[in-house]
Amino acid sequence: MAEIVGIVASAAALVQLVRYGKKSAHALYQFSHHAGVSQIDVERCANQIQSFSLIVGSARQSLDQHREDCTGSAVLDFISAHRVFDAITIDAKSVKIRLKLAARQFSSLAKGKRTLPAFINWWLHKDAVVSLFPEMERIKTNLMLIILVIQLELQMKEIKVRPPTSPEIKTLENNV
Repeated sequence: MAEIVGIVASAAALVQLVRYGKKSAHALYQFSHHAGVSQIDVERCANQIQSFSLIVGSARQSLDQHREDCTGSAVLDFISAHRVFDAITIDAKSVKIRLKLAARQFSSLAKGKRTLPAFINWWLHKDAVVSLFPEMERIKTNLMLIILVIQLELQMKEIKVRPPTSPEIKTLENNV
């Protein structure tokens, strides 16, 4: 039961992370619209945050679906026993808090009408966003690795269930 609570808490943290990623990207797009000088850099950062939110959201949805569909998963048991999602949740909460601050900061900067002050503000504050990218990549990598291991587990179960001569098994064996 504790494992399920931990996984649900991790999923909730990822949902919040996705939401704040979208808000931060929106704030950056608004800022970019008002600050024509640094528009390319700002939009590149906003695109990376938007992509991060979409990838984390789809990974979370895949993991939720697997948890519902698969009982007795050795991978999920290992993840629960070693509190893997707890580590991901800590990283996700840290990024979420800083994305929230960046969204607020750039929302207020977007209200300025002058290009030169907006350009200066972007260069002064862009590290608040750019410094998050390595952590965002680590979260994505961790989630994708978990999904790949789960896929491997499912393929191995499929190999054990089907007769060894079936064409599907030969294809699976070649893929593994």
